[in-house]
Amino acid sequence: MTHVSNSNGANNEATHRTKEMRYLARSIGILALLTGLIYLRVIGLEALVSWQTNQGVTAVVFLFGLLILAMIGLLCGWRWELIGGLIAVVSAIGIGILTFLSFTDYPLFSAIAYSSPFLIAGILMLACWRRSNPN
Repeated sequence: MTHVSNSNGANNEATHRTKEMRYLARSIGILALLTGLIYLRVIGLEALVSWQTNQGVTAVVFLFGLLILAMIGLLCGWRWELIGGLIAVVSAIGIGILTFLSFTDYPLFSAIAYSSPFLIAGILMLACWRRSNPN
C-alpha cells in the first residue's frame, strides 16, 4: 500500500532543495580544499624560508595560518555547518585583507583569488544551516 498524505508536498520540496544545496556546498568545499592545498604549498614554502632566515613572524606566516584555519573550517562544515561556515568565512575575510595589504602586484586580484573559494563554500554552508534550521 502507498502512503497517503494530506500535505501538498511543500515540505518534501524544501527538504529536497536543502539536500541539493548541501551537496553543492560540499562539492565546492572539496574544490576549495584542493585549491587550499595548492595555496598551502606555495605559501608554505615562503613561510618556511621566512621562518628559517630569522625574519620573524611575517605576513606570509599569518597567511599560512589563516589558510590552515580556513581549511579546518571547511572540514568542520561537513559535520557542523554553522561552526565550519563561520570559521571559513571569517578566515576568508582575513585572507583577503592580508593578501590585499601584503601583495604588491595586483593586490585586488590576489585577494579575490586567494579568499573566494573559502568565502563561497563557507557562505553556502551557512545557507544550508539556515535553511535546515528555520527558527
